[in-house]
Amino acid sequence: MPQSEHQSGTMDFVTALKSPLEEQRLHPVYDAALRLWHDQEAAEWFLDQPHPLLSGKTPREVAAESADGSALVVQMIGQAEAGVAI
Repeated sequence: MPQSEHQSGTMDFVTALKSPLEEQRLHPVYDAALRLWHDQEAAEWFLDQPHPLLSGKTPREVAAESADGSALVVQMIGQAEAGVAI
């Protein structure tokens, strides 16, 4: 994905956030999801689906709750990049 499209998609995503703290927590999560799926819609779909490894919460919810939650979701995406089923 060209850099301008990536930045535009990230900005659309960031605009929907409720606070600067959420932006800080979710930016690395969204960037990791885009890196894995190379598609904004697919990345956002993943972030909005309840996940069993997250006790049925969405990755977006977990990441927005805390820095540890954000790190957990980034780690999950990294595992998927390495070929681990998540």
